[in-house]
Amino acid sequence: MSMNYHWDTQALPPGQGAQLWTHAISQSFQHVQTQCHGQNFHGTLRSQRLGELAINRLTAQPYRVSTSRPQTDQAWLFLNVHQQGHCRLIQNGREQWLPAGSLSLNVGTSPFTLDFVDEVIMTTLRLPLDGLLPYTGPLNDVVAQPLAPGASLHLLEHYLQGLLLSADGLRANQHDQAWRCLRDLLAMSINEQRSLPTAASSARYDDALRYLSDHLGDPTLNIAALSQYLGMAPRTVQELFKTQGTTFTAQLMHLRLEAAAQLLRQTPSNTVAQVAYSVGFSDLSYFHRQFRRRFGITPGHFYGHGLGS
Repeated sequence: MSMNYHWDTQALPPGQGAQLWTHAISQSFQHVQTQCHGQNFHGTLRSQRLGELAINRLTAQPYRVSTSRPQTDQAWLFLNVHQQGHCRLIQNGREQWLPAGSLSLNVGTSPFTLDFVDEVIMTTLRLPLDGLLPYTGPLNDVVAQPLAPGASLHLLEHYLQGLLLSADGLRANQHDQAWRCLRDLLAMSINEQRSLPTAASSARYDDALRYLSDHLGDPTLNIAALSQYLGMAPRTVQELFKTQGTTFTAQLMHLRLEAAAQLLRQTPSNTVAQVAYSVGFSDLSYFHRQFRRRFGITPGHFYGHGLGS
């Protein structure tokens, strides 16, 4: 059997729900500050203790939770299963935007923020850091960023699904074994991410390039749109381009100019202006300057002489 705690703000007068929610979150996770949006905030939280492991299941209206200073006495890792709503996780200078169906990691030993921008359903597993560190080493490099896709993550996701469905039926003498299974699968996923940083980054970078190539004709295309598509914070996307030796702006310009050159070669019926606008340039003189800087020739001369083939 497990130990269970339950909080529900439904029956409280307006304004008191936020107070109970702060208490519930602090009791179930760690001592934090919460900011609930609106006087009629409503949330439910069920906390289940399985030995070293705590499973916290919550449903709530939009709210924000944060810590502002390191808490070395709160030595926890939080494995968050985002089931509904969008969330922004900030820790160690990184941001991760999390849609429904994703997993995230944060630690209790350094300041963090979880900002739930709409109604949220989430299950968080609170794990003791001292039980994980011998298998993973320090975790500051893996929080607030996606786990690398692969066999390890697939196994972890399936185990989590089974654990959450069967947690109520586990006997006390099975709690430690369930925790050890989760520890080993999580450690395997974390260590796989560390061993394959180039492959993971390359796959994300390829996704980014495909998105940009598919949307070159949109003159408003920016890093915010790409970040939303990738499910990553703009700062993280900038870091992704940096690992490839470029920037978002430089790569977008490169793709647009290469596409323009190809169109000038292959579609002689189009004017230079039509080509420029079709690849996202809204300023024709700017297009001429950038084209000449890239190819050493004006687009009109390139077009007229069929160069670059």
